[in-house]
Amino acid sequence: MEKKDFCCEDMRYSTTDDRKLIKYDSSTRDYLMILHNVEHGDYLEIDYCPWCGTKLPSSLNEEWCKAVKEEFGYEDVFAEEWERLPEEFKTDEWWKKRGL
Repeated sequence: MEKKDFCCEDMRYSTTDDRKLIKYDSSTRDYLMILHNVEHGDYLEIDYCPWCGTKLPSSLNEEWCKAVKEEFGYEDVFAEEWERLPEEFKTDEWWKKRGL
């Protein structure tokens, strides 16, 4: 993400610093606060920036799942299916192409 894509400097720093506090998943546009250990997936989805209070863009997780199901027939995406997905579905490219 480019600097202009963040609501504030604190959010940019918190998603890009080595000691991340917030995980940003560009493929689904999810902002996730790391609660314990990023390795174990301990996250809390957040809707507002904890620093400036800006409403964050809505998650596209449901739309991502729907697109993957419609275009590739995957009900669930596990490691094997993930490897076969086009790179655009692993980034923000898929939703930007579709104007979401």
